[in-house]
Formats: sequence, structure tokens, C-alpha cells
Amino acid sequence: MKRITLILALFIMCFSWHGNAQVLNESFNSSTLPSGWTNEYVYKTENWNTVTENMFGIDPHSGSHMAQFQHSNFGAITKLVTPSLDISGIINPQVNFFFANIKVGVVDELRVFYKTSAGGAWTQIGENYIHEHNSWTEITLNLPEPSANYFIAFEGTFKFGGGINLDDVTVDAGPSCLSPTRLNVKDLTTSSARLMWTEPGTATTWNIEYGPAGFTPGTGTTITDTDGTIGESITGLTASTTYDFYVNADCGSGDISAWAGPKQFSSTCVPVASFPWNEGFEGVTAPG
Repeated sequence: MKRITLILALFIMCFSWHGNAQVLNESFNSSTLPSGWTNEYVYKTENWNTVTENMFGIDPHSGSHMAQFQHSNFGAITKLVTPSLDISGIINPQVNFFFANIKVGVVDELRVFYKTSAGGAWTQIGENYIHEHNSWTEITLNLPEPSANYFIAFEGTFKFGGGINLDDVTVDAGPSCLSPTRLNVKDLTTSSARLMWTEPGTATTWNIEYGPAGFTPGTGTTITDTDGTIGESITGLTASTTYDFYVNADCGSGDISAWAGPKQFSSTCVPVASFPWNEGFEGVTAPG
């Protein structure tokens, strides 16, 4: 009887481990794309590749290589698609990755999509990453509608910028406290804004951090929203300035989600107060 109990316990442990095992861990550490990863052309026919460096100053986040979408074909759009993933038994599945898109005159764009079968339709998750990130930025996204034949795509749009770099992509079980989704900003003025998001779980407390665009998380201004109502107004912004904000959920008893973001927004410019108004464009930067 003891032997049967021990075998049953080991079986349950193994099954539980398998159900929550890491599904994907990819660092692109070879001269070609990993097995099962594919390029899906949306507009024109340019590939994602693996490289050892970006000529504008980005090195791999880890290891010897990273994925990159950079070439000379303006407007090209290509999805870098994962192999088929079985996340049907994963609790609160999430994708985590690092990316950079250095501004060289303009910024190349990144978007993330998923589909639940090989023949299914792509659905976007996360933000439109269309603003400059000149160093590695970590993103964690909840994966909706888990299935046994799941695909994630990283879609690059080339605009003659410094390219898009991607590294250290993982898919794993997320925490019991889910990250907020669909970050948004409204009621923008020269000095204030209302930060918004969607709560995918049951949290009623959220932590918010914001600062100038591109700021390093941990160095911004932090506030806590404890009124149970989604959304927080902030003041003291500088006119005509671009900001990033992040938000996480506090589910209580030390159970805190990963940060969602960054979401970028710009305060409005100061309106002209009197006329006639003249601008001679004598400065080295665009007038505020």
C-alpha cells in the first residue's frame, strides 16, 4: 500500500511539473533562425535574421546572437513566428521578451500577435511599440485563449530606422496576479493626464510608475491607486513632453503582477496666448 501511494504521489508531482513547465526559451544563439521559427510576409519580402550586433549600438541581451529586422526596403512588414506551442495546460500563460528599436531619423515599429491554430486569424496583444527604445526593454504580456496549437508573432515594420532587435523570448506560467492590459491615456493637457488600463483579474490596487520617455524603470515617479476604480490622474507634467508609464496589479498578501507597459503619451503644447504670433525658427530644435 505504501508503494502504491508513493508511485501515485510521484505521478502527481510529474504531471503537475509538466503542466507548468516552461514552454519556450529562445535566445537566438546561432547564425540562423532556430528550428520552427518562420518569417511570414505581410508587405514585401524581407526576413528577420539573427545577428551578433546592431551597427547602431545594440549588442545581444544574452549570448552571442539576437534576432533583428533591418534592411533597406522601406515599408516592409514581416512577422517572426514561433513554432507551434502547447500552452493548453499552462496556468496564466505569459510571453516575456526583450526588444530595442533605436531611432535613426525615424523609428521602426514592433507589434505582437497570437493565434490559437495554424489556420487561425492573428490578434494583436500589447502596445504598438512605435517609439524609440534605445536600450533593451523587457515586456511581459498575458496570452489569451490558450490552446494546444498556439503561435506568437513579432511583427516588424521597417521605416528606415535603426532596426528592431529581439532577444530572450520565453513562454511560461504567469503569476496568479495577472498584469493589467490595454494601457491608455486620456484627458491630456499641458500639465496633466489620466492613465487608464484594463484589469484582467480581481485586483483593486495598482502601482503606477511614469517618467520621461525612455526612463529606466525604478527611477520614475511612483504612485499607488487604492480607490478600487481603474484610472489615475497625474499632474505636474511639462508641456510638449513625451512620457512613458507602467502599471502593475497588487492582488494582496504580497502577490504582485509583472509590470505592464511602457505606454507612451505626450502632454499638449502651450496654446498661443496673444496675436499677432511670429516664429522665426532660429533655434536648433523644433519650437515648443
